[in-house]
Amino acid sequence: MSALGCDVYKKLPVSTYIGHPYGIVIHSKVEIGEGCTIMHNVTIGEGVPGGGVPVVGSNVFIGAGAILLGDIEIQNNVTIGAGSVVTKSFTYGSVVAGNPAKLIRVDNDHEN
Repeated sequence: MSALGCDVYKKLPVSTYIGHPYGIVIHSKVEIGEGCTIMHNVTIGEGVPGGGVPVVGSNVFIGAGAILLGDIEIQNNVTIGAGSVVTKSFTYGSVVAGNPAKLIRVDNDHEN
């Protein structure tokens, strides 16, 4: 899909919610689970050419302007704050924010 200023070269699950479809870039090899929310100006891709791409679990919220780069795993039910730069993996239920992204808290109240 290349519309409205987006470069998304990956078929996304039907349950993916794109809040504002502007400025989103998703590498063709990125894996994204069910029920994710992707806000505007998000980039998900390689950190360096040939260096691997993120794997994003289900029910992940990715805030506006967030950048996810490299061979990392974002497990289910993770919340990524707006403007975060994520270059390392985060486990189930993590709430992360910042540049570089840091763990704010773990929210295990969600069902798997």
